[in-house]
Amino acid sequence: LLENLSVPHILVSLLVLDLTLYIWHRLNHEVPFLWRFHHVHHLDNRLDSTTALRFHFGELFFSPFLRMVPVFLLGIPFTHVLWYEGISAVFVFFHHSNIRLPKALDSLLSRVIITPNLHWMHHHAKRVDTDSNYGVIFSFWDRLLRTYNPKARSQTMPLGVEGEKADPTFTTLLIKPFK
Repeated sequence: LLENLSVPHILVSLLVLDLTLYIWHRLNHEVPFLWRFHHVHHLDNRLDSTTALRFHFGELFFSPFLRMVPVFLLGIPFTHVLWYEGISAVFVFFHHSNIRLPKALDSLLSRVIITPNLHWMHHHAKRVDTDSNYGVIFSFWDRLLRTYNPKARSQTMPLGVEGEKADPTFTTLLIKPFK
């Protein structure tokens, strides 16, 4: 177990798992069947850390099928998966938060990690902006895979899904993907 905890080994695992989650997130936007479940997450018109918990159970059911592929193919140790899941959870809460970092700090951090400013654009009610900034921990995936959107958030930008009523009831959210 200790040999699997070497820093380079953990870093490679984290990069592979983060790229996998980037791909999963992007597929949730590009595959209509997956979008039916994922767009429930985007219907929140007040982005804050609670949005990090707002995922449809259908999305949570399908997610492991793709996310575990590199674990089995590359033999990523379970301890590394646990490390990634813990670290990514912190980042998901962070970049869904309504924290406004000082511009210089945000600019510096966003070169490497997803900041609230970057992720807010992903939740913009305009589909062209929603289909960008898919990263979970690292922002360089978006740059490398040409999905980076550098626009800065504004307090007046509408959040949600273009053309849909924001914040429907809990029951409506549960049945929405099946309609």
